[in-house]
Amino acid sequence: MLNIHDLLGRKVKTLVSTEKEAGFHSIRWDATNDAGAPVSAGLYLYMIKARRLQTNEEDGTAEVAFL
Repeated sequence: MLNIHDLLGRKVKTLVSTEKEAGFHSIRWDATNDAGAPVSAGLYLYMIKARRLQTNEEDGTAEVAFL
């Protein structure tokens, strides 16, 4: 799972909603929300849900700037 959130924690866009095989993947966000409308310039967070096979840990959050 890969989602984009605003700084208030509201989900703006779901980029990936299905499980992927292990390996390299890339995706590009077109700066629109789930309804297809453009979002304002600013700072956004992405949340990725992934599972490490050895430790079974998951989830991570980081920020991305849209200018």
